[in-house]
Amino acid sequence: MKPRQRQAAILEHLQKQGKCSVEELAQYFDTTGTTIRKDLVILENAGTVIRTYGGVVLNKEESDPPIDHKTLINTHKKALIAAAAVKYIHDGDSIILDAGSTVLQMVPLLSRLATSR
Repeated sequence: MKPRQRQAAILEHLQKQGKCSVEELAQYFDTTGTTIRKDLVILENAGTVIRTYGGVVLNKEESDPPIDHKTLINTHKKALIAAAAVKYIHDGDSIILDAGSTVLQMVPLLSRLATSR
C-alpha cells in the first residue's frame, strides 16, 4: 500500500474507531510502528489528526479532509455513483460540476461520452 493510500485508510479507520494506538494501526495495516508514526506526522501536519502518547485521534475541528485523501476513500462506490449520474446526461445538455471527489470520478466518463456519440 502506498503511503497516501495508507494515510487515507488510517483516516477512514479512525472515523470508525474514534481513536487508535500506533501498535494497533501497525498491526491492522501490517506494517511497522515507525511507518505508522511517519504517516501520523504527515496527517497531523495536515491538521486531520491529533497525535497522543502512543496513539492518535481524529481532529474534530477539521471540517473536511483534503481532496487527495478523499479521492482514495470509497473509490468503488464513487465510481458507481458517477456511472449512474452520467446516464442522465444527453447530447446538448449543459452541466455544472462542483468540486468533489465523487464528481472527479465522472470526468473520465464524460470524455468517453463525448467520443461515443
